[in-house]
Amino acid sequence: MTKDRNANPDTPYDSANDADAALVAQARSGDQGAITEILESFQRRVFGICYRMVSHYDDAADLTQEALIKVLTNLDRFDGRAAFSTWVVRIAMNVSLSHLRKEKRRRATFVGSGRGDSGAAGRNKAFPDGNGAENVRNREPGEVSSVEQGEETEQLNVCLTKISDEYRALLILRDIQGLEYRQIAEVLAIPIGTVKSRIFRARLAFRKVYEQMELNAARGNGVVATTVEDLPLGEAERVGEAGEVGEVVSPVAEQD
Repeated sequence: MTKDRNANPDTPYDSANDADAALVAQARSGDQGAITEILESFQRRVFGICYRMVSHYDDAADLTQEALIKVLTNLDRFDGRAAFSTWVVRIAMNVSLSHLRKEKRRRATFVGSGRGDSGAAGRNKAFPDGNGAENVRNREPGEVSSVEQGEETEQLNVCLTKISDEYRALLILRDIQGLEYRQIAEVLAIPIGTVKSRIFRARLAFRKVYEQMELNAARGNGVVATTVEDLPLGEAERVGEAGEVGEVVSPVAEQD
């Protein structure tokens, strides 16, 4: 029996080795019970990642289906070098980042044209058959956790949309999902040292947006004045001279 990852979509992962090897083997052989268990174990967790990344419920639901289908249809490619949960998170994050890149290209293409595309990535596409993917069709993510309903958390979600996609992914993985640096390196396929330095810069960027939002709210404005993209590397390094990388604490970690 796998650990329930649906109790809270933002509950940190257990860093211990997953006990999913037997379940994966059963699912590979076409065992419908094992396939259903994988879907039920990871569905809401995957939705939580997708929703935090794209900030749109319907798009997140579509991306969750796409990610779960990729999990089921690529089980033969899971080699066990990383924990199964880390592998699933990597698929969910890749699907989300790919969607965001496509949306940016789409917006650039349709700017000033008056044309639009209401479809989300993966929407209305035929679902592949076999290996239990059919089971995903009628599965909708459950209600977003009550943690995400609060005004305070909604403010944090807004702040996440004001930083770059790369920084948002790092903060979601580290400060919300609670992954270790090693796991984040596996998910994003970058060195651990790079993970640490980028998380530090991501927290600085988030902090700047968060403090600007609080300042505007205090003035009765309530609107973030600017979108904060990547801080210059030199600036981040100068700020970090006084302590270890990652010393700046993100409000995501403080209040989530």
